[in-house]
Amino acid sequence: MNISTIQSDWFGHVAYELQSNDFRIICVPSLGGKLVSIFDKKKRFEWLEQPVNPPHNQIPYGADFITYSMFGWDEMFPTIDICTYPIKGPYFGNQMPEHGDAWTLNWEIVQHKDNFLKMSTFGKSLPYQFEKELFFKTDDTITMHYQVTNIGTEGFYYLWSAHPLFLCKSGMKIILPQDVSELINVKQTGKWGEIGNKFNWPTTRALEGFTWQLDQVGPPTLHDFRKFYISPKKTIYWASLFYPEAGNWIRMNWDAKKLPYFGLWIDEGYYTAQSLIAFEPTTSYFDALDRAICNQKTPFLEKGERFTWDIELTIGS
Repeated sequence: MNISTIQSDWFGHVAYELQSNDFRIICVPSLGGKLVSIFDKKKRFEWLEQPVNPPHNQIPYGADFITYSMFGWDEMFPTIDICTYPIKGPYFGNQMPEHGDAWTLNWEIVQHKDNFLKMSTFGKSLPYQFEKELFFKTDDTITMHYQVTNIGTEGFYYLWSAHPLFLCKSGMKIILPQDVSELINVKQTGKWGEIGNKFNWPTTRALEGFTWQLDQVGPPTLHDFRKFYISPKKTIYWASLFYPEAGNWIRMNWDAKKLPYFGLWIDEGYYTAQSLIAFEPTTSYFDALDRAICNQKTPFLEKGERFTWDIELTIGS
């Protein structure tokens, strides 16, 4: 493999580029360790949504996610939806900001060299150290290795979710394992109704009565959004996005024992000018930490304990 890691500049922020023969990843540590580019070099194709107005300063802690970060790939930790920590003890009542801590924190570079980038940050709403490593497994596959360590006086519950905002071109198709047959709505909207409503995958009937292909993303003129989860009784370990017009695809793989739940966020011009999709393998069910605790579907990290997991990202044509 012809692999390199170089320091560069991204709109005034120190950035790090990892490149192979096939694709390039750009990471900005000061913006929550955000990935701002996943670029297919052979197809000359950018997979991540790019910002309309790039932030020139570090994003304030507790900021509004929709205002600041509707682009790139963020780490959602230790919640997605805003909430307070509900368990009595030293962390009771701690405010969990929108989309968590990690996406607004400054991440320090621990080490970088050819084919390796390691960064770290420390939590504010809970006492933890969060570390992330990036390295190429092959020319077309990059591994993201994560580790969170409880550095507090007591154990705590937590939620992590991937949040890559993939740009959806017309005709793109979402591909999930063949045995996925149903999705559950977790955001109350007019088209999809109450939280808990179930819809067949991939062809379903929306509440307004028309047939809908859930494996396809509509144009931004629809001004709509939806957030579904696969049933918590069902685990998957991969999801893919295919672009027939260009003949290329991107695929995420993970360990379903460590990330047993899967969310699917789609925006068709509701918050952004372009249609977007986020594949969200996660530790928890579902978006708010307090709700996931109530559902008894989120992990607990003991004092001094570490939890590790990986995401593999592969591109092809």
